[in-house]
Amino acid sequence: MPREPKVTVAAVIELSGRFLMVEERVNRRLLFNQPAGHVERG
Repeated sequence: MPREPKVTVAAVIELSGRFLMVEERVNRRLLFNQPAGHVERG
């Protein structure tokens, strides 16, 4: 049975030398990441 690929998208968004970042907590630590997510079929 063939597996379906897991599609992830990410973006680097810049305007006038400033970048959009996502603030998130992982294991109680504050991290900054690029905007990203998964694409669902349908």
